[in-house]
Amino acid sequence: MRKITELRNIQKHAAQEVVDNPAYMLALQMGFGKSVITLTAIRELLDTFRVSHVLVVAPLLVAEESWPEEIEAWEHTCALDYEVLTGPPPRRESRARRLSELSIINIENINWLVDFWGDEWPYDMLVIDEISKFKNPAKRTKPTKKAVQRIVDETLAALPKDMHPDDVAVAVAKAAKRAPRYPTRFGALCKVRRYIDRVVGLTGTPAPNGLLDLWAPYYVIDRGARLGDTYFAYRRRWFDGDYMGFKYRLRPGAFEQIMDAIRDITISMRTEDYVDLPEVLHNQIKVKLPPKVMKEYRKFEKTLIWEHAEGDIEAVNNGVLTQKMLQLCNGHIYNEDGEAHEIHDLKLDALDRVIEEANGAPVLVAYSYQFDLEKLRKKYPKAEVVGEKPNLQKRWNCGEIPILLAHPASAGHGLNLQYGGCILVWYGLTWSLEYYQQLNKRLHRPGQPETVIIHHIVAQGTVDERVMAVLPEKEATQDAVIEATQYVAQ
Repeated sequence: MRKITELRNIQKHAAQEVVDNPAYMLALQMGFGKSVITLTAIRELLDTFRVSHVLVVAPLLVAEESWPEEIEAWEHTCALDYEVLTGPPPRRESRARRLSELSIINIENINWLVDFWGDEWPYDMLVIDEISKFKNPAKRTKPTKKAVQRIVDETLAALPKDMHPDDVAVAVAKAAKRAPRYPTRFGALCKVRRYIDRVVGLTGTPAPNGLLDLWAPYYVIDRGARLGDTYFAYRRRWFDGDYMGFKYRLRPGAFEQIMDAIRDITISMRTEDYVDLPEVLHNQIKVKLPPKVMKEYRKFEKTLIWEHAEGDIEAVNNGVLTQKMLQLCNGHIYNEDGEAHEIHDLKLDALDRVIEEANGAPVLVAYSYQFDLEKLRKKYPKAEVVGEKPNLQKRWNCGEIPILLAHPASAGHGLNLQYGGCILVWYGLTWSLEYYQQLNKRLHRPGQPETVIIHHIVAQGTVDERVMAVLPEKEATQDAVIEATQYVAQ
């Protein structure tokens, strides 16, 4: 296979910024070549002995397929000594102990790696691909209900039987606080951050749900030097909350202050300003729920109770209600036991028409729920699901997969699928701007030879339409961040 030899000038500039700055954020839109930019910088830093061992943390499929393929594709990076630390623990351990120049691990295993090395952490450079996945600022998880109940039961069994009820309540409350809490992926990185000299964050979606998402990624990068030592201090400084403390809005002038704080270690570029991209067409396919279902939907929206022959289904709050209404739009609804009750097949019929009109061209289908997946597999037995078989990226780009089923959370980051198809169908919609943009960009990338067609199957007059209206509002905030930190070529 012929190696690629030349980077674009803008990529060379970004790579030099990474070399020159020990803490840096590449907030480049999808398709810009963040991986090769970072690998170029890594090659320079290794060759000049400024770093010894580099760790790349990435989503699973990106770690297993995209990074190795990128390393092998370029003439100046193909000689890098690397290991992929995925798979069962014995294999991960043997590969980790080899301590190659570059180690690549999936996000889900970062806690394992931190525990494995402990105070002997060997990596002096950290690269976090899709750093927006570390936006949760909690350093430890909440204790599980099962763990709390176990400790409470043990405490009650050990207490004297004649103990006063008030004292029992105090003892139980104290015991519940001892339930184990484990480091989050963000917390795991915070434990070893002091051992790391250089950190690079990569993202195409720096603020997918607003500026509150910025604190945790930047804390990993610069240990709080720019946005503060704690999330709560960051929030108090630049945001006002509502009286319930649920919603926060920026104070006047706060946006400019935050951008000024991070601008020196951030580079943003719009892909379309530097790279030729194919045309993209967005299409809404409206489906109309049957009158009876629509009547029940409206009643559910008001009462939070869906009446069902096998038992009523209750939404305990508006957040749960919204999720259950999205389920209804897709054709099923889950009860409290996790059982899915079928309501309609309208979206499946609409998808079938799209696939028929594609006339054999590969189709990427985004689903939301397990019942979606089961229904799609039954309808299309030859369809493949992202993550179930190896070499997905190669086989899709060779035209070997006619229908690819993808959950946005598992397939939205880092996969290069532009050579195998140009049709994406959103069978189930998502509130997440990050998932939405990232999955769209699996096809709408440099090298895509066709116009990309993105279909959205929308249940008319339902929460589906609200999702389609909210996503552009979130995109406007993110675009403002990119504009504020954008590099302008001299």
